[in-house]
Amino acid sequence: MPKKFTGANSKVTAAAEKKAAAQAEKDSKKSKEKEAQVASSWREGAKDNSKQQEADAKRAEKEARRREAQLQLEAETKEIARSQAAKTAPPKLAPKKKPAAPTTPSFDNALAPPPAVVQSGEPVESFAAHNIDDALDLIHAVAAPDDDKAPVSRHAPAAALIDRHPERRARTAYHLYEEREIERLK
Repeated sequence: MPKKFTGANSKVTAAAEKKAAAQAEKDSKKSKEKEAQVASSWREGAKDNSKQQEADAKRAEKEARRREAQLQLEAETKEIARSQAAKTAPPKLAPKKKPAAPTTPSFDNALAPPPAVVQSGEPVESFAAHNIDDALDLIHAVAAPDDDKAPVSRHAPAAALIDRHPERRARTAYHLYEEREIERLK
């Protein structure tokens, strides 16, 4: 009689190990799903803090940006204070001399006051505003003198000299400019 096989078949043991591993994996998956279900059932009715945590994170980020902006502002103000302390007052400019009354109209003087004002012989004031007070005075100087609401200003007599509609002379000035330039190009 043939001898009886007493050892284990390697193919059978390999298959059994494989089957056991697959079963273990299947069991672990089931247990994870069951834990997730239990956790979700416990979460029902409980407060969800995720929204509050997001809001806290946003608030903290906003506060950090605000602090950074405050630091930048303080640094800029210190720098401005240093630069203003170092800067001396600029010298006042002498009033500009006005050229003599033009004899031929040109595009260059299209924005000058109307010829009636220039030919009157009175010196024409130039207006410039270097600060807010001067700008306000200049605005009030343009206001109509008949206007009772317009406050009296130091430039009030010069309000008549300001040309309110320079665009009315622009077309004529452009034609004169064209004629002059065409002659020069020929």
